[in-house]
Amino acid sequence: MEIKTIEEVSSEKKRLAASLDILDASMWLGQPEGFPNASAMSFPVLKEATNRHFITGGLVSHWSGKTASAQDGNRFLTEEFDSGKNNFYPIWTGLPLFPEEPGPLPGLSDMPSKVKAVRVFPKTNKFMMSGFVLGSLCKFLIGRSMPLMVWHTELEWKELYDLAGDFPDLNIIVETQIRKILYHMRNLMPLMRERKNVLLEISNFAGGGFLDYAVGQFGAERFIFGSFMPVADPFVPVGMLLDASCGENQKKMIAGDNLKRIIDGVKS
Repeated sequence: MEIKTIEEVSSEKKRLAASLDILDASMWLGQPEGFPNASAMSFPVLKEATNRHFITGGLVSHWSGKTASAQDGNRFLTEEFDSGKNNFYPIWTGLPLFPEEPGPLPGLSDMPSKVKAVRVFPKTNKFMMSGFVLGSLCKFLIGRSMPLMVWHTELEWKELYDLAGDFPDLNIIVETQIRKILYHMRNLMPLMRERKNVLLEISNFAGGGFLDYAVGQFGAERFIFGSFMPVADPFVPVGMLLDASCGENQKKMIAGDNLKRIIDGVKS
């Protein structure tokens, strides 16, 4: 039995990480809320960090979309991405379309073509994640083949189950922040079994063993890589993916292919 040195194992891991073309669905600009040890991140700092962590691009959010207002976050991202940013794309924050509110909001104003996803914060903004509240926004997103994203700490599982059933053509990405989703597996797993349009972002998933189990149950196409940078260390989900026992093709799907398919399918 061949015994590899630490340096050899490290080199193999780095080669695999570089080959996965990782796209990150959870990168954040601005000052994080509730994480005093996390520093505010600008785009140049984010870009340097992605290079260091084998991340080639992905979806970028702004904390002010939660801490101040949806409109403020969307304005900041529009200004930040006016000059492009290549393989990086903003996520706008959404609200129910009724009653109408002023400012840049999905479904109520022009969206830059760079925007590839919409996130909602139902608990923060005090609305139900139900069809009669979010139906107009969901129809707007379906018309653009654009996913709806939501932290698991912001949703009620029964509401998500019903919404995903009411809008089966809408991809809903459940994010595993801001607390580990480990304690909600008995809700999450049956929901993913019944609602094929629900995908899971893995930044705060339970570990490689759970990832292998979940991929075996639902297929690699149901999982999206995310880091929750700068609050969390991207090497945690990168390491979880590298150490998983699923095949390299499945790892590539989770690392970036699934998100790329969604991004490429979004209509302006």
